[in-house]
Amino acid sequence: MKDNITKKERQLTTRMGALLKDWRIMPCGDYCWEIENWSPSGEDVIITLRGKTLGELAHDAEEAWECFDADEHAAEILIAKRSGDENARRFYAAAPDSLRDNLEDAEAIDAMYKAVYETLSAA
Repeated sequence: MKDNITKKERQLTTRMGALLKDWRIMPCGDYCWEIENWSPSGEDVIITLRGKTLGELAHDAEEAWECFDADEHAAEILIAKRSGDENARRFYAAAPDSLRDNLEDAEAIDAMYKAVYETLSAA
């Protein structure tokens, strides 16, 4: 977390906090934030946003949403859990064991990404 933020960064942090009430907003660099929330199954969802205006932040949120693939995400988690790699199994220990449950959670994450984009772009 960045310790020294400018007045404009503080204002954007406050504005994002008001708009994205369910998200934890953390400044992490010059005009850079990590926003954090949790999926229904408890997966830590972090989106990094960069920009000097809400419009620029919305653009970053849109790109993050467009890059997220729910099917791929669900499959990757299941493959990691079944890989035999102890670190991967520990990291994804709380994730559901079924592909269907992982896909439902990944679709919820996709909806979270979309909601962040829509909220910031409408502001």
